[in-house]
Order: sequence, then C-alpha cells, then structure tokens
Amino acid sequence: MAKSTSPKTASAHQGATTLPLSPAFMVRRTKLLQALVQQGRSAGIVIVCAPAGFGKTALLLQYVQEVREDPARGRAELIDAEEALLEELMLQIAGAEERLAEASRPLMAIDDLPPYEGADAQRLTARLRELRERGFEVVLACTPAAFHLQRQLGDSAKISAQQMRVQPREYAAWARVFSIAPALDLYALTQGIPVLVSSLQQVTERATEGITPLDIAASDLYRTALLELKRADESLGRIACLLVLLAKGSLADVEAVGMQVDARQRHRLFHEYPMFGFDPATQRFACMRCEGPAYERLCEDVVRADPALACRAARAHLKAGRVDNAVVFSRRHLAACERLELVRQDPMRFALAGYAAFASDAIAEVERDAPVTDAAALFAVHASALTIGDFKLARSLATDLGRRLAAVAKEVHSSDWHRAQALAATQDGCPGIMLPDLPDDHEDDATDAAVARLRLHARVQGALIDRGAEGVTVRDRELLGDVAHSARVDLPALFVLCDGLVLEVLDGSFDKPDERDADLAALVPVLQERRLAPALAYVRTVLALRRLMAGQPMMDERAFVDAGAAAVRASDLAMQLWCMVLEGWQNLAVGQSTNARFRAQQTLRLAGEERPSLVAWALLLERVAHLCSASQLAIREEAELLDLGRTELTCAEAWDFALTLSAARDDAELSAWYSLHKDSLFEPSFRLPVRLALSVLGARSDSLRRLIPSYIARRYRLSDEQDAAPSTPELFGSFVSMRDSEVGQLTFKLMGGFSVERNGHVLTDSMWRRKKAGIVAARLVIARGTFVERRTITEELWPAYDYARARRCLYTTLSALRQAMGQSSSGPQYLLKQGDGLAINPEYVTSDVARIEALAREILLAHSGLSTPELIERCLKLEELYAGPLYVPDQGSPAYFRRMRSVIRGKFSDCMVRGIEAALDEGDLDAALWMVEAALREDPLREDVVRASMRVYDRTGRRREVVELYGSHTSRLEDEAKGFPEPETRRLYESIIGRYRSRGILRL
Repeated sequence: MAKSTSPKTASAHQGATTLPLSPAFMVRRTKLLQALVQQGRSAGIVIVCAPAGFGKTALLLQYVQEVREDPARGRAELIDAEEALLEELMLQIAGAEERLAEASRPLMAIDDLPPYEGADAQRLTARLRELRERGFEVVLACTPAAFHLQRQLGDSAKISAQQMRVQPREYAAWARVFSIAPALDLYALTQGIPVLVSSLQQVTERATEGITPLDIAASDLYRTALLELKRADESLGRIACLLVLLAKGSLADVEAVGMQVDARQRHRLFHEYPMFGFDPATQRFACMRCEGPAYERLCEDVVRADPALACRAARAHLKAGRVDNAVVFSRRHLAACERLELVRQDPMRFALAGYAAFASDAIAEVERDAPVTDAAALFAVHASALTIGDFKLARSLATDLGRRLAAVAKEVHSSDWHRAQALAATQDGCPGIMLPDLPDDHEDDATDAAVARLRLHARVQGALIDRGAEGVTVRDRELLGDVAHSARVDLPALFVLCDGLVLEVLDGSFDKPDERDADLAALVPVLQERRLAPALAYVRTVLALRRLMAGQPMMDERAFVDAGAAAVRASDLAMQLWCMVLEGWQNLAVGQSTNARFRAQQTLRLAGEERPSLVAWALLLERVAHLCSASQLAIREEAELLDLGRTELTCAEAWDFALTLSAARDDAELSAWYSLHKDSLFEPSFRLPVRLALSVLGARSDSLRRLIPSYIARRYRLSDEQDAAPSTPELFGSFVSMRDSEVGQLTFKLMGGFSVERNGHVLTDSMWRRKKAGIVAARLVIARGTFVERRTITEELWPAYDYARARRCLYTTLSALRQAMGQSSSGPQYLLKQGDGLAINPEYVTSDVARIEALAREILLAHSGLSTPELIERCLKLEELYAGPLYVPDQGSPAYFRRMRSVIRGKFSDCMVRGIEAALDEGDLDAALWMVEAALREDPLREDVVRASMRVYDRTGRRREVVELYGSHTSRLEDEAKGFPEPETRRLYESIIGRYRSRGILRL
C-alpha cells in the first residue's frame, strides 16, 4: 500500500492522540497485526521488508494504534526515518526512548529506514538491541535495499514482501473500502500488491482508452524498484531493467543474451520483489500492465539510462521466437543501424514471420548515409523478396549471392541458407530464384522445423493439384496436422495449414468451414498489410475453395482470379490451371455456365496426363456446365449416343455418364448404369465437386439423387439443401440407417431373431454365450431407455428362484452383459444404473425396435404432417425394417416379450393398412401390392388387412387372388377362430364379385 498522505506522529505531544485515518489505514490487516504481536513478543525486533507500495507505513500506523489502545501497554512512538542520517536517527531514537521510559513494554516503530551500510549499520544494530534489552519492542520498516542491516539483525523476526501482499481472504474488505468493481479480477490485475489494489477504485470492467490509474501505479512501482535495485546492486539492477523491457518470458531468455542470473540474485529479485511474477517451477516471469503509454514511457526511461539493454532485449525476444515482440520493440527503441544488425543476425526468422518491410526499411534508412553491400544484408533482402513475391529482385540477388559464395559462407549461417533454399523451392516454377549450395556445407538440416515444413509444402501442394488426395503419402498426411507456431504470421506453418485444409476438400472429408477458416480469414488483413503476396494469394484461394465446396456465398469473388494472376507471374502452370478450374466452378455456382465451360475446356487443353486430378475436375465441370445450358432434347440425343458398355472408367467419367442419363430422364438406363458403377461413383475424394454439381443441376439431377443410398445421401447435399425439405425425404427427420452407425454404437436387431452389431460388424455368438445376458439386453432394449426394476427382471428370468438367489444370478448376468458389450470405465457406458433400475443408454445403443416404433408413430399420428408420397416411403421403410416377429426367448417367463410381439405386430399391420390406402389414393399400385404381401404374411387373420388386400387385388385386376384370399380367410377363421368374416368384409367381397359377374368376367 502506498504511504498515507497524512503526516506521521513522531513526537511526545502526539503520543496519545488518534492516528489519521486515510483509506489505506482503514483496511485493517488483521493477520499481519497478529503476526507482529507474536513475533514482537518472541523476538523483540521485527523487520517489515518490502519494496515501496506494499503498505509498510499503513501496517506500522495500524500497529502503533493497536498498542496505544491496549490498556496493558498504551505507549508507542512512530519515527519517520526517511532519508535521515544516522546521527539524526539516533537523536530521534533517544528522544523517543526518554518519552517512553516509564511505560511497560513500549513500542518504537521506525518507518522508511535508510539502507545503512558498514559501521553505520553496526552502530544502529547495537542501539536497537540495547533498546530490546531495556524492554522495548522495535518494529522497523525498510526496503530490500537495507539488506546490510537485515544481516546484522539476524536474530530479529521478519515480515516479507510476500506476506505483505493482499491475500484472497482480504479481497472483500479491500473491494468494499476502495469501491472496486466486482467484475474485476483483482489478483490477475494486481497480484495482490497493495498500491495496485488501491488504484482499482478508479478502474471499471469496461475497456478504457488512455492511461488508467492502475497503469500509472504499476509504472511507478517498477520505476521505484528499478532505481532502488540499481543503487544497491548494479548488475542486479540491469537484470531487472531487462525483465521490464521483455515484459514476460523465462530466465533462459535473459541468459541467452549474456546476462547470467545466479542463485543469490534470483532470490533477491523474485522473493524480495514479487512484482516480477517469478514462478520457480517453470523459471518464467511476467511483469504486470506491460502495455499502454505508461509502460512505454517506463521502457523509454530504461533505454535512455542504458541504451545497450535495448539491443539485448530485442535479441532476447528474437532468440525466444517472439518475432512480433522483437519487431515492435525494435521499431520503438532501436536505431536503424541497430535494427539492421538484428536482421543480419537472424534474417530468415524475420522473413518467415512476414517482416520483409522491417528489413527493407532498416536498410533504406542506413543507406541514406552509406550503401549497404555486405552479403548478410543482401541475403536478407533476397529472403524478403521471396516472401513478398518480388521474383525479379530475388532473381537478381540470387545471381549476385552466387558469385560471392565465399563471403556468404562467412557472414550467413548455413541454417539460414537452407531455409532460404527451401523457401525458394516453394516457388519451384519460377526460374532463377534458387540459391546455390554453399561450399563445404555438410550441416544436416533434417531437424530444422522451418525447412521441414517448407519442403513438406513444396511436396504436398504440387501433389494435391496434380494428383489430388491420392498424391499425398500417409507420412505427409500425419505431418500436415503439426502446425503449432509462435509468431502471428509463420509462413511455413501457414503453408502447411493451408495444405491440410485443401487436403480435406480433395479427400472428401470436408463438410463446411470451421474455426480454422475464421482464423485464416482474420489473418488476411495482416498479410495484405505486410504485402506477403504469395501467402496471401494461397490463403485467399483456400478460403474461397472451402466456401465454394460448402455451397456458401463467396465473400472474396476475386480470390481465384488474383491467385491465377500471381501464378502467371511466378511461372507456376499447375497453380494457374488449378485457379482456372476453380474459377470455372465459381462461375457455374452463380449461373455463368458459358464461362464455366470455357475455363473447363481451357484447363483440359493445357493439363496433361500427369495432372489427373485437374483433368477430372475440369471434365466434370465441362459436363455439368453443358447440361445446365443444353436443351432437354439435345441431352436426350447425347444420352442415346453414350457407350454404356464401357467398363474401364474414371470416377469423373462415371459421373459424366450418370449425370447425362439423369438429365435426360432415362431412369432405366441410369439405374442399370448405377448398379454397374456405384463403386466408382462414390469415390470419397470426388464427393465435393459432385455435391456441388448435383446442387447446380437442380431438378435435372433428381433421378440420380433418388438412387443414392440414404445412409450417404446427406453427404451429397449442401447444407442449405439439408435444411430445406428434400424431394425424397429422410425417414422421420433424424432417422439413421441401420448401416450408418456411429463409432462405438451397438445396434440390436430383435425383429426376426437376435443379433448385435458394433460399428456395423456383427458380434460373434461366443461373446453372447450366456443366453441370459442376451435376454436381459433384449428386455432393456425393448424398454427403449426406460429404467426397469431389478425385481421385474429377476421375476421374468428366474421365476422359480427366491429373490436373493435371483439377484445373485442377475449380478452374474449383468457382468457378462457388460463384458459382451465391451463396456469399461473409460469407454461408452452402454448399461446405466439408477437406484434399483437398469436401462440401456440410448446415446450408444440403438435397435430396429426403436426405429420401428418411431416410424409407426409418425405414420399413424394424424398431426405428423406427412404428404402422401412421404407416408408411402415411410411405410416401405418400415416393411424393410420388419424382418419378422419380435424375438421371444425360450427361457424364463416370456410373457412380456409375447405381449410386445403382439403390440409391435399390431402397429405394423396398422401401418401397412394405412400405407395401402395411401398408395391406392396416389395410384401407386406397385407399392400397394408390396405392402399387401407384407401385411398378409405377418397377420393374415386381420379383417382390415384382408379388406385392404382385396381392394388392391381388385384395382390391379387380379380377381382370382380376391376369390382365393377370401376363401382362405374364411377357412382359417372356421378352423382357428371358429367364426366367420366380418359383415364389412363380406359386403366388400360380394361387391367386387358382383361387379365382375355383372360384366360376365368371373366364372366360378
């Protein structure tokens, strides 16, 4: 806490008066006062040692007041020793001693004790011990600069700076006294330093411009500490100044620039001065409020006092990989010649962080006085020219440096040379920019991360454009995921990240842009500001490609055009063709089919066989653009000329044929073609351009869309098409095909038998060798997530056992069930417990029963809002799922299973009747016949099923089947139910037969 502005009491006349109550004094430091009382009692002398701003004066004021209010003591003196000579302090001590001579255990508090040394420290130590022997309690407040006196008083008690910090339990009191906004993170802003905590009374949670009281207080705190340290220990003071300039980092950063920090200095600096935020475990430090005008003025004062520290700080930032910090700091505090020297020391670090302008500006300023011709500076300019796309300058400098290899080898480190070669290799098509190898260079650069990433980019980018995802090796795919970087712009990492995003598009795993795209988009203005043309063109291309393939509106319509122009300047034919075909797809997406077809034809003309991926994308683009603009008659004529007997086809050619047949509405040939070539059609790497093509073609692709299996249909629809109601709807919205199971999901099939699948694979019988485990699983699956009491299960499975024995059997069965399911503590929890209940986890367990129930609910409920075609589609799906009657075990009491079998059979029949009626209304007699056969097979005695079947047979002209059905139905009723058909059934039969007889058609 800052010292109180009120004057301190220092005379006998003020000895009994009340001390002034400043805000600092009002925050009572209860724990510290208790510590003073205990330590004063035991040691007699207590030293409160902390830097200025830690509330030493406020603590002494509170302690003096505490003693004066104690009836057992009552007498205390506070001496202000600020800047006092030893003789002056001795006189004040003598006067206070005389005034307190008659008191019992009086207190003498001395504030702002100067840092006496040598004989002065010895004299003062002897006098203080004399007071202690005479019954006085002495409390001293000093800064860590008074370490000589502290050593002399080795038998005294001490309160350190760490103890003086505001502790978490005190936050509430400080916030109340100083009216601190509750949303502020008090410790994060101040680290509990009292003077900073008190400055928060004028700070709000809203961001403010300009200098805040907290910034000023923090700047003053560091300025005072630095002055004190430099006076006490010059080397330690320089280290502290460097820490302030760096703001944060590690001690290794300091030692990397030649300033060693020994153990004594670490102790003094980080234990006596907590504002440096040192963490002994990680050896890292972090100063507070290291931004804004107040901090900048502090740094300017430090640099003005010791200019050499500025160069050390810039080098420390650079060696630690904080290039952004090094550039900002250098521009503020270093002269042009110093900045140029920094560039000479590590040219590629600046170049690869995108700071070409930093190097060129430094050279330009220095060249006002004299030309810069040394090899290191020219090498830095060459590297910068590569990053901004000035290939003419890079070519000229590469030639010049090639003639001076001997000088280059002395001035440029080989690792930087290798990085520059790797950077030039990313523009492989551009002639003359590559640097030659250095003479006698045998250094291994395999461990250089920047070189490895640049070479990876050079390999992968060309492979992606020419051969697609298949051109990227497994090892390179793994490396593409490692893109961590420290600087805001890290060109090698940026290139690799973009390659990975392109790979997602080309291997079909991409769905829609994510946070990585947002991060890249935020980087575009930075790349523009730094004029990093090659990187900017690639980033814009990648972002535009992913938005295009996701079917989203193009935010950067010139991305492909500008990238293509940059590729022309770099003589990069592959990139030029890639941008041309992508521009064609962009044209197609906005309805410019003529432009799209032209670009596709240009790409096909220029791309050779060595670029199969480009050819495939261009071939599909050309076909789709033609189908969008051609007439239906022309398309049908083209479809008739297709050679449908071809067997050796690429994926692009297979889609070419399929889309043409779909647009021609030749469903029969399309169905046959699809059956023969579906393996080629659904190649994942070609999914995204096909998805875009299907979207662009619209209704002309509907015939083909209907053939795509439901379990992958979503992957061939853009997100906006998925939100809209599809022409061939997904079953009850969120329905997932039995073949489209999620990872770790168990699928139980209980219709027509018992089987279990995990991730699409049937679990073997050996895993279910305990039959009771399967029965319990089936029982819980049918309950569909509802908890079933253990007693209910035991009564059904072990009806003859008493409850205790049945529970033991159930315990064993559940253990076997968990083992069969593969349940572990760290994996999916298939079986859930709640109290005495058991249930399966619907998140990881699904079943055909659940799907049938959901379908039946949607079919039978009137408020489902299904159209007639949608209702028919769902009924046909239900028929597909209903593989037979529900599984009924042959052990225990199967009453529950038989009841559920009857319930599900009834719902199935209800749905089939509903579907038959809808199909008759729609005129879809094929679907009606299919559902009639399914309904009769499952429940031939139901009267409504028989009536619906007779109507279908009647509509299809199958009168013989009407007679046979009614006759067999009558016979079954007589044999099994001892009854006759319902009157409605008889009337319908007689109506149908009478109609045929009246026309003389039926003869019985």
